[in-house]
Amino acid sequence: MRRICGASFAVAVVIGASPAMAIDEELRDQPRAPTLPELTHRHPELSVETTFASVEVAASGGVQASEHRNLRIERITFEAPLVGRRWYLGGSYALSLGTRSRGGIAVVPGNPELQVRGAWASVAGVAFGGGLAAIAPTGGWRDDPELPAIASATAAVRGWDRAVFDPNRVTTRAFIDVRDTLGPVVVQYRQAMELAASVRDARQYSLAAVGTVYLGCKLSPLVTVGASVVEYYSLEPEIADASRAHWSIGGDVRLTTRYFLPTVGFDTNLGSPLRALSSLGAPLSESPEAFVSLRIGLTFVVGR
Repeated sequence: MRRICGASFAVAVVIGASPAMAIDEELRDQPRAPTLPELTHRHPELSVETTFASVEVAASGGVQASEHRNLRIERITFEAPLVGRRWYLGGSYALSLGTRSRGGIAVVPGNPELQVRGAWASVAGVAFGGGLAAIAPTGGWRDDPELPAIASATAAVRGWDRAVFDPNRVTTRAFIDVRDTLGPVVVQYRQAMELAASVRDARQYSLAAVGTVYLGCKLSPLVTVGASVVEYYSLEPEIADASRAHWSIGGDVRLTTRYFLPTVGFDTNLGSPLRALSSLGAPLSESPEAFVSLRIGLTFVVGR
């Protein structure tokens, strides 16, 4: 894991240090992924997002009926260029509001994330980069037995949110970004490796890989449509192979204006999303985990 983190950071260092790598100025109107950063944006950007989700979590061992949770996830993200368009500093925070098993709403505070990354782009439309992120628990959880279940359901909606809603582990995430543009079409990929260490005992740690692929197409100067696939893959030896991978797929529509970019999208898993959608608030019999969510986001371009 140390070699992986070091390699990602080395990629970013080389990107920032090489004077021969000219940042492209011709790709400012290309399609953009709503859930991945635009690799070479010029200005600071602030994004706010609300996600409404219906999640069905299967009970372990089939002893009791699976649980159903309705969620509202609030997220704020900020990123700004530090040195030209080669180095970027960003951060994000999220919290989840979920239904309790016997009625009522519980609030689950997330963990703040801070990241630094480097990026390079060519006039041919190819861009790549890498960086490091750190996610640390804040100790904001009170003694509530339902919060872990709501946090687990929230993390199921997006694979990379496990670290954001884990109250007991500090997570370091090393990642590599690749993007290619061909006319109105863009393909962007992020591969991340996570090392999560317990705050009580650093010798207890876990490893996971998170991959995200986005395909977007700019239909007009105003409208972009896209689709994404996310895989969270646990690398723990005691986990059965059939239980290692957790998938989600999604689609979105994004409008591009001068000062802000509104987005509407959805995400679901490869299980049984229709059951999650059709059984809102109702107790369910044992079945595979499933979820469906609606995302509403707005990105503001600061200082344009």
